[in-house]
Amino acid sequence: MIRLLALGLSAAMLFSLAACGGEETPGSSSESVSVSETAPAPEDAAPVAESNDQSEPVSGETEPNDSLQTPAAPQSTEDLIAAFNQGGAVNLRCTSSSQTLTAGKLWMGDKTDEAIDALAPDQTALRAKFEKTASGGAQLPSLSAGNVASTSVSGTTVTFKLKDASATHDSAAQGVGGYVNIIDRDRTLELVQGVKDLVNLSNANVKVDSASHSLSGGTLTVEFSSDFSKVSSVKFTARQHVRATMTYLIAIKINADLNYDLTAEYR
Repeated sequence: MIRLLALGLSAAMLFSLAACGGEETPGSSSESVSVSETAPAPEDAAPVAESNDQSEPVSGETEPNDSLQTPAAPQSTEDLIAAFNQGGAVNLRCTSSSQTLTAGKLWMGDKTDEAIDALAPDQTALRAKFEKTASGGAQLPSLSAGNVASTSVSGTTVTFKLKDASATHDSAAQGVGGYVNIIDRDRTLELVQGVKDLVNLSNANVKVDSASHSLSGGTLTVEFSSDFSKVSSVKFTARQHVRATMTYLIAIKINADLNYDLTAEYR
């Protein structure tokens, strides 16, 4: 009897435990998910990096180095003139110069129909007196905005176009209007003496009464260093027209009308 009672109590406990294990506690699953989603990060976790606009360059990329970039060429006429003057152009040495006659006539008084053509085949000696080629020449002058008509830049080469200029016998000097190796006052006197020597009148009194000089087409082709801090070479070309009147003895007038191509190189 007692044994049957014990078996019955054991069976009742077994069914009671089975009922408790199969019953689900309301809200337990959803609460578990919620806790998982909102759980704070561990205190020793690394902080999340904040983004900002000043990001570091990606490995392998190179940042621009301003010190390696070629300086921009001066562009304004004023800046180019300043680069020329500050770059040591006036200190360059003239390595060659020439005054080449392209047209030339001499006549007495008003007898233009009897003018001597200095370029005629039989006047080579006269032409030689009027022309000049040398391994040196006048020093380059500084430039000013008043001398320069226009400028152009190609790489490190700058071309200065000079304005036309004029001078009288007394004011004709090297550097006038930016022009160099011109027929100046001293050169005009050399030409007069050369003609006197040619016609065996070396000691004759020939006076220059007046002379007008017209200068045009002046061009300076200037080569600069890569940073435009130094002038390395200059080529000069121009044209010159000279009209002069001279007096021989007391009243004999001699007239000259001469056209030249001028060149010079500096280094």
